[in-house]
Amino acid sequence: SSQEPNTGALPLMDRGPHVPKTEIEKRHKIRLFGKIYRAENEEEQALYKFMHQRIDGHISEGFIPVGFLSTLPAEKDELIFLSVREGAAGPEFQTSWPSEKNVVADWNVNPDAMWGAALTFFEKKGVFAEETLEYLDADPFVLFGVDDSITQKALARLEIQPHLLCSTHRPTLDEWFSYLKADPMMDQGVEWVVQSFAETELPTPWTCYKGVGSIVCYVNHTDNCVTWKHPFYDYFAQLLQYCRTGPAEEIQKIRVNRLIWSYETATMSSGGHVDPLLSPEYVEQLGEIFGVDLADHPYLVRPVKAFLKQFAHDYRVKEDISRDEILRCMETLEQDKIKNEVMRSTWEEALFADLGWEVGPLADGKKACEECRKTALSYCLECKDYLCLPCFERLHQKGHRQSHVPFRLIPCHMCNLMPAKLRCSFTEKSLCHECYATRHIKELPPEGREMRPLRINYARQSNEQRSSLPAATMRPGTADTSFTAGSYESALGTDWHQFYDAKGIKYYHNFKTGERMRWSPSNTPAQSQAGTPRSEASRNNVQSREKHRERRASKGSNAPTKALPALPTGGPSPWASGPQTIRPPYRTTAGPGVKVGGGVGLADTLQ
Repeated sequence: SSQEPNTGALPLMDRGPHVPKTEIEKRHKIRLFGKIYRAENEEEQALYKFMHQRIDGHISEGFIPVGFLSTLPAEKDELIFLSVREGAAGPEFQTSWPSEKNVVADWNVNPDAMWGAALTFFEKKGVFAEETLEYLDADPFVLFGVDDSITQKALARLEIQPHLLCSTHRPTLDEWFSYLKADPMMDQGVEWVVQSFAETELPTPWTCYKGVGSIVCYVNHTDNCVTWKHPFYDYFAQLLQYCRTGPAEEIQKIRVNRLIWSYETATMSSGGHVDPLLSPEYVEQLGEIFGVDLADHPYLVRPVKAFLKQFAHDYRVKEDISRDEILRCMETLEQDKIKNEVMRSTWEEALFADLGWEVGPLADGKKACEECRKTALSYCLECKDYLCLPCFERLHQKGHRQSHVPFRLIPCHMCNLMPAKLRCSFTEKSLCHECYATRHIKELPPEGREMRPLRINYARQSNEQRSSLPAATMRPGTADTSFTAGSYESALGTDWHQFYDAKGIKYYHNFKTGERMRWSPSNTPAQSQAGTPRSEASRNNVQSREKHRERRASKGSNAPTKALPALPTGGPSPWASGPQTIRPPYRTTAGPGVKVGGGVGLADTLQ
C-alpha cells in the first residue's frame, strides 16, 4: 500500500480558508460497533470519551468504541475505512483505502492528525474530485458515525444485551461462544452445546438477517418483531450452565436425546428421504458423546451401533432414554476397551514377541547347532532352534517344515565353519575375522591390501527380515498359518464397517480415512483382480455366448436367430437357476465333497 508520511493536519491551501459545517450528510456504514472500554481509573477512562461543539453551539458527547470499524463511500464504489483500537496512551485510529488492508494513514492517537494526513494523501494523489474532497474535509467522528446518536445508543445496548456478531457471511464458532458468554478455553468440555446452538434451525415463523454493525437480527413475521435474541437463546444458556456442573451421565443422556430428536426432525422435514439412523454420521456422533474416537478404536463400532439402535427404540417407545441404559453403555464400552487391550497384549506376546533371536551371539559363532553341536549358522524362526546349514537342510526337507523361514549367516569362504564377518573389497569373498587376518590378507597383492574390507551387518539384515516376514510365521498345526500383524489387527477391529443406505444397498465406511465403497474391502487373490474367479465351466459358457454374439453381429441384425450352442457337459446352466452364486474371494476351505474355484476339491488342495 502507498502511504505518505504523517505530517499532521495540514492546511489545504489550494481550496481557500476552511468553512465550518453545521450539517453533514450521513453516508457512513458501520461494519462493527465495537465496545465501550472500561478503564480502572477516571483519568484513563477520560481518554475514551469525546465532547464536540459545533459552530452553531450544539454540543455532543459520548464514548470512543474499541474495535470500531466504519466505511465511507467515495467515488467509483470505493470505500474509505476508519478503524479504532485500544492503545497504550488511549484509543488509536487508522484510515485505509480502497480496501481495509491498504493503509493510507497509520495508527495515531490524534484523530485530527490522522485524518489530516489521509486528506493530504488523497489530494496529492488526485484520486478524488473537488466535490468529494470538500465533503471529506470534516470531523472524522461525524463522517464515520462515532459522533452519532445511533452508535452511542447501540454501544449502551450492547453492554447489557447479548448479541451475535457476524463478521463474515455467517457467524463463526468463536462468535457463537461470545454470544453465550462462554470461553473456548475454559468450556472445552461443553463445546457441543455451542455447536448445537449454531446448528439449530430457526422455528417458523422466525427468520434472521445481518443488520447494522454486523449484528444478527431475528424477525418474527407473525408480529413483525425484530430482536437480537435468538428464539432458543434461554434454553441453550441454561443448558450450558447445567452442563458446566451436572453429572456426566445426565449430560450424556441429554446429548443422546438431542441426537435422536435431531434425526427424527430431519426425517420429518425431508419426508423420510434420509439415510437410516445407523449411518456413519450418527454412529460417529454417538461415539463422540461417550468419548470414543472410532478412528482410533474401530473395534467399538459394533457396540456403538447396537446401543444407538437400543436408544432409538427407547426414544420411540418411551419418548425418553433411561439413565440406566446410559450407564450400561458407558460400562460396556469401557469393558470392551479393557478386553481389547488384554487381547492385543496377549496376541502380540503369543505371535510376535518370540520372533526375535540373539543375532549377536549367533554372528559371533557362539551358538552351537542343536543336532551336531557344531557352530550354528542359521536360526529357524518356526522351530526356534539354532542349526548349522547341513542340519537345517536335512531337517527341513519334508512336511510343514519345508515352509519354515530361516535366518542364515554367510559361512566363511576359507574355513566354512565360522560365520563370515568381513567382505574383501578386492576379491569380494566373505570371511571370518581369523581367516581374513591370518590367511587371506597374505594372498592379496599390495594394492588389494590397501583396500579396507566391508563389515557384514547381520543386525540390520535381521531387522529387515523381521519387517518383511512372509505370511506364514506361526507354527504348523494352528488354526491359521497365515496370521500376520495386519490380520490380527483386522480380527480385533477392522477399519471398514458395513452400513446400508436409504435404498437398502450395502456399503462400507472407513472411520479413519472417511472413505466409502460399495465393494467389500477384503483383500482378493492376485488372479481375481477383475472379480471373483469363475469355474472352468462358467468360463466356457461365457466364451460360447460371446462367440455366438459375434457370429450374429457378422451376419447382420436381420439374420434368423439360431439356437445357442450346447453347454459343456458337467457344467451348470447359468440361465436355469438365476444368477450365479458368487463365493467370497477370501474363502479358503470348503465342506466335504464341495468343489471350489476351477473344480479343485478340498482333497486336491491338501496334496
